[in-house]
Amino acid sequence: LVAVSGGQDSLALLEALVGLRERLAITVLAAHLNHGIRGAEAEADARFVAQLGERLGLRVELGQVQVPELAKSSGMSLEHAGREARYAFLREVAAKQGCAKIALGHTRTDRAETVLMNVLRGSGLDGLRGIPPVNGQVIRPLIGHSREETGTYCREQGLEPRGDRTNQEVDGYRRNRVRLKLMPLLAEEYSSGVEEALVRLAEAVEEEVAW
Repeated sequence: LVAVSGGQDSLALLEALVGLRERLAITVLAAHLNHGIRGAEAEADARFVAQLGERLGLRVELGQVQVPELAKSSGMSLEHAGREARYAFLREVAAKQGCAKIALGHTRTDRAETVLMNVLRGSGLDGLRGIPPVNGQVIRPLIGHSREETGTYCREQGLEPRGDRTNQEVDGYRRNRVRLKLMPLLAEEYSSGVEEALVRLAEAVEEEVAW
């Protein structure tokens, strides 16, 4: 089961797995969740994923949840509530369709950002792993590739990702603040290789934890 938002990372992941399905002897399904935040834009994203699935000959499961209401009732941030809702939806679809694995489009860039976020709030070794490549049923095939690489792949394959304006908002989105403000500052002022350095840290800690 491939989680597809319509953005470049998930499109690259879906296209790659579809191309490899015979070699890997896998069946590919797609799932998309409307978070109930962006109105008509989100509905257009869902139609885009459904049409993409039709073009590729894939079964697509669509879902919808009102994340703002979930965040308000639970006391979670919008970002946290969205993540919880998304994982719950994917687990439900995977169980219903008999999927052995759930593939997410997280990249090396996401992993570096997560390590930095965890450092800032105070982290033990598990947090310094950032986003692990495999976590039970969840796999992240693109974790060794950067966001820049997935963008290049989409252009080479003629894919046109959907944009998400909430990815440019910093109020209420901790990751966006790290992505749009802190990482560029660190790269410009302190180390142009900050992403690679954070990923090396994550990989080293992962080996230590596994040991």
